[in-house]
Amino acid sequence: MQDDTPPDGADDPRDLVAAADSHFHDTAEVLTGLIDEIKAGSFGPAKELAQVLANLRRALDATFQERARLERYRQNDPTSAGAGAPHPALDLDAARDEIGRRLARLRAAGDGG
Repeated sequence: MQDDTPPDGADDPRDLVAAADSHFHDTAEVLTGLIDEIKAGSFGPAKELAQVLANLRRALDATFQERARLERYRQNDPTSAGAGAPHPALDLDAARDEIGRRLARLRAAGDGG
């Protein structure tokens, strides 16, 4: 059995994902603001604008890569609830009940033959 509890002093991965998701949205807002400034012509020399655009491209790439990692984590996290989650949390009570029913049928079939 796998122990998913974080070691002492470590953060819960779900907390880290929530923090990363919040950071992603904050970064997206800042980048949107920069794009608006560029469109408004707020930058002076073309050399300065070229550097800003290069930095912006790198920031966007890093942001989208992190977003993809978050999505992969959410899809693979068996404890995550929500629409379309491929691995819902295991319902041990339902599994125990189903096993009991099947064993009862096997016992009944064995006694009757």
